[in-house]
Amino acid sequence: MAVELEALARQTEAVASEARAMRPEMRAGLAAIDSRFREIDRRMADIEAKVMGISDRLDGTIRKPDARTPR
Repeated sequence: MAVELEALARQTEAVASEARAMRPEMRAGLAAIDSRFREIDRRMADIEAKVMGISDRLDGTIRKPDARTPR
């Protein structure tokens, strides 16, 4: 376990060193890409939740409220 942690620490330092050596416009570009991917992930999670809701209704596990049911 300690060997794995040391290897991970070396990899992390290597990545950090590369990031520090990058030109500012490259860092900004990578940050924009990262932000876009996070937005895509969020939208995919929203879509997945909607699909699961529809699937649950089709399975009959969740009943759609009936207009005749008093609230």
